[in-house]
Amino acid sequence: MSHPVIEQSQKDALLTFFGPRLKMSESLSRYSVMQVGGPADFLAIANNVDELEADVSFLWENGIPFILLGSGSNTLISDAGIREFVLINDAKNIDFIEEEGKAPRLWAESGASFGSLARRAGAKGWSGLEWAAGIPGTVGGAVVNNAGAFGSNVAENLEMANILQPLGDKVQ
Repeated sequence: MSHPVIEQSQKDALLTFFGPRLKMSESLSRYSVMQVGGPADFLAIANNVDELEADVSFLWENGIPFILLGSGSNTLISDAGIREFVLINDAKNIDFIEEEGKAPRLWAESGASFGSLARRAGAKGWSGLEWAAGIPGTVGGAVVNNAGAFGSNVAENLEMANILQPLGDKVQ
């Protein structure tokens, strides 16, 4: 099996685009719940949804192979490491939306903890996500995998998701 190779021109582009956010030969064990994993040749952290969108768009536009990693709760990383660029999704903003005469709603970035989101909603007295309180991982992972427990799942509770596609198109 061959591993994707990041060419020198792509490495130069990474250094220019990511600047001080770019980490090289970064151990992935600190980004995995199981605390295992060898080094990523190149790694950066996206701290919010705008940064995440810009980073992913840059990687697609430059043909740089990458892996998007959330909390690492459902991921086993080889001790041999990862040759692709690793982008850590740390976009964790959450907004509790309460409008008079309307049902309360949550808005969350994909890197937010799914279980924590459910627990915070419960602490506010909101109902509907109790089933998700113990689910590990991120909102993005929960949406992609249609996480579920105790007779409910994401599909039954998700109103809308913003999705960025490889050509830069955004869909809801």
